[in-house]
Amino acid sequence: MTVIALAGDLLVTRGLSAHTGELAPVTSCFRAADCGFGNLETLLHDFQFPPMPASGGTWLRSPPAAAQELKVLGFSLVSLANNHAMDYGWGALGATMSALDDAGIAHSGAGADLGEARAPAYLETSGGRIALVSVTTAYTPFQPASAAGHGIPGRPGSFCIRSEVSHTVPGEDYATLRRMQEALTGRPRRAPACS
Repeated sequence: MTVIALAGDLLVTRGLSAHTGELAPVTSCFRAADCGFGNLETLLHDFQFPPMPASGGTWLRSPPAAAQELKVLGFSLVSLANNHAMDYGWGALGATMSALDDAGIAHSGAGADLGEARAPAYLETSGGRIALVSVTTAYTPFQPASAAGHGIPGRPGSFCIRSEVSHTVPGEDYATLRRMQEALTGRPRRAPACS
């Protein structure tokens, strides 16, 4: 049996391994598991990359040493597919991936192109192999990775699911909404094609 300990967003911004005594109730769970997993909701760099014009809500970054801190705390697998993956551009994302590689933490959900971003990460454990495919639905317009093709290199970024919201209402409700719109604006609206 393989034991996986799951966390939510990981925002390690300072050294925590020195506080393992206070964190023991949590870290003991992750250290005892075959795999400690979380969503790395920050980029690991020393401000050598400028912030992008838009962020995932704010520009998040942590020192590269945070990768080693996560390893000490018991994390061995992280997702990089989230709304902060490109807060500081490809340089910072690449630095983050390098810091995780150096710490021995497997990661998925982002990469140098779409093929790399959607590739699974594999973690070998005593209980078996674990594979992780990471994807996000929350992202900035410049964040999705693209595939290479026709001599054009792929774009670095995250594995993003593109979606479009649509609403379907029963015909009688639509007729009521249409009458309301006409009453409020004084002009009829042409109905969209329905299937």
